[in-house]
Amino acid sequence: MPCVKSGMSSTPLHDILSDIDEMAEKDGSVNLKSLLESFENRSFGPVLALLGILAISPLGAVPGIPIVLAGLVILWAGQILIGRSHPWVPSALHSISLKESQVESFQEKAEPAIDHIDNWVKPRFEWAVGTYSEYIIAAMSIALSLIMIPLELIPFAVALPAGGLVLLGLSLMAKDGILTLISMAFGVIVLVGGLLSVI
Repeated sequence: MPCVKSGMSSTPLHDILSDIDEMAEKDGSVNLKSLLESFENRSFGPVLALLGILAISPLGAVPGIPIVLAGLVILWAGQILIGRSHPWVPSALHSISLKESQVESFQEKAEPAIDHIDNWVKPRFEWAVGTYSEYIIAAMSIALSLIMIPLELIPFAVALPAGGLVLLGLSLMAKDGILTLISMAFGVIVLVGGLLSVI
């Protein structure tokens, strides 16, 4: 199994999608268990970005899957908040998978946006991604995941909180304080908008 690159590269989102594509190409599909094992013992950032990407991908269009992915974010972020170094995921969820054709299609469509984001992200304002920032981001991630659940009933609406999850994950990966602040502001806007849309 290919191993997700450790550390921060100059193209973090591209690296994540490339790893997913390599796994899918090897076996014809890639399951959630393999993906999470690739990130085992790594920071919360790549896992958060990965789950957000999956929610935006064709997998997120399958009824019920956004709820499952939201549950995983809540489970993972909750364990971050209580200080677990090795987050646990139920084995029953490991069989969720994407076909190679779905991965390739999504990667092709997302490439321009991913290149743009990767070119912009870099370490800066690291005071905004300090010791306590990960806990704040974990709490924000739980809030965004909770709003994903009712938004599943609105076509394509899940992409907004899922996009927030990707940005929050990227900010942790890159130690990008500017992106952290932007992501949190975006998250607040999505939460307020999501609450207004379901009330």
